[in-house]
Amino acid sequence: MINTKPSAGRREFLRAVGAGVASSAIVAQTGNAQVQDKSVQPLKVIDFHNHYVGPSFALTTMDNTPPALRENQARINAQISDHNALLRSLETAGIAARVINTPTAFIQDADGEVPKGTIPRINDDIATLVSKHPGKLYALATVDVFSGEEGARELTRAVRDLGLRGVFIESAKKDLLPNAPQARPTLAAAAELGVPVFVHPITDPTMHKRFGQTGRQGVRLARATINSLALLSLLEGGVFDELPK
Repeated sequence: MINTKPSAGRREFLRAVGAGVASSAIVAQTGNAQVQDKSVQPLKVIDFHNHYVGPSFALTTMDNTPPALRENQARINAQISDHNALLRSLETAGIAARVINTPTAFIQDADGEVPKGTIPRINDDIATLVSKHPGKLYALATVDVFSGEEGARELTRAVRDLGLRGVFIESAKKDLLPNAPQARPTLAAAAELGVPVFVHPITDPTMHKRFGQTGRQGVRLARATINSLALLSLLEGGVFDELPK
């Protein structure tokens, strides 16, 4: 983890990231050498990127799925709402635990919105699930980061009252990026609570239409691009300067 001082600017932050990557590479090489030593205990691997949508929420992911991919999407939908499949996969994958989250993109309507009151229900539902499987499942709070003070209040409730471990946000919403004033209250709450922020890619309509002409890899590139733009907006928008934690 990189510790930046409050006065550190975004350029210094980027240089620190570069140093951190180099250090991580050294640690990784050392770790690979240690694996050869039988006396060293194996690392416990925790998968941080796992989606789960409780069965009480209607998935809308099929709405924009091309016919050729609908069968595969149907299989994904069946698994993503099955907590038993989630738990079985721990042993199959040989990992110690999963950190789960619920993207609003999976249940939003054509305008990119979810019904009022949905997000608190998501967090209540996912908190109940992880409480039944301590040590195997952990969860991030789902929050509409672009909802101003409402998002900050829900994050605070989810962490303090429900015991969730961080916050899951979408990288963009319509024309807004995470440096927007509407997002600042939630990011400030995350800094105050000392929890990680997971910025997740979305399917941006304009880029999806253009990049998608090159097939599935183009779609992935579009999602990676919007996520990179979200990070750039935080750096260039001075968010890390204002909220160094």
